Order: sequence, then structure tokens, then C-alpha cells
Amino acid sequence: MSDWFDVGNADDFADGEVAPAMAGGQPVAVFR
Repeated sequence: MSDWFDVGNADDFADGEVAPAMAGGQPVAVFR
């Protein structure tokens, strides 16, 4: 089963940006 974590709103990230975020205490990359 998957867990979902709030990493922010889509408008918080620019198009084509790869942004670092934390989800459940783990570092992740957010792509938009």
C-alpha cells in the first residue's frame, strides 16, 4: 500500500523544475 505525503502545491514549483522535498522523513525529488 502507498502512503501520500503533502510536499506543497503545484504552483510552488516551476515548470520543468526538479525540486528537493521531504516526504515521510525521506528526501525525494519533485518533478513538474
